[in-house]
Amino acid sequence: MTIIMPRSHHLLLLLAVLLLLLPSGTASGKIDQVFYIYETSETSEPPYIAAAIRQLDDLGLDARAFDADRDNQNLQPAIAAARAAGLPSLVLLSDYSVVRAIEPPADVEGFLEAVN
Repeated sequence: MTIIMPRSHHLLLLLAVLLLLLPSGTASGKIDQVFYIYETSETSEPPYIAAAIRQLDDLGLDARAFDADRDNQNLQPAIAAARAAGLPSLVLLSDYSVVRAIEPPADVEGFLEAVN
């Protein structure tokens, strides 16, 4: 049995399939989480990190610093991205999806720029 649909329905069906296939963070693309991930056995958290996290929190972002060995399933994609980029890393997320992992900026202003 063949179903014949008007062209406009083909486009709607294609759009629906594409929306289902998009990763969850792709729709908004707005950074809403910022994680500074490091290896405590190899480095210590630089003093400016706490100031950067406070400023990012003040902007309404979920900003945290933590060890790469943290045992939390929700954080595993971010930790994997940080390890792949090289520790320490700054991991930027949108809707719980990793957008990118970068080398951490050297100062608070760099953190603010990385989010924009």
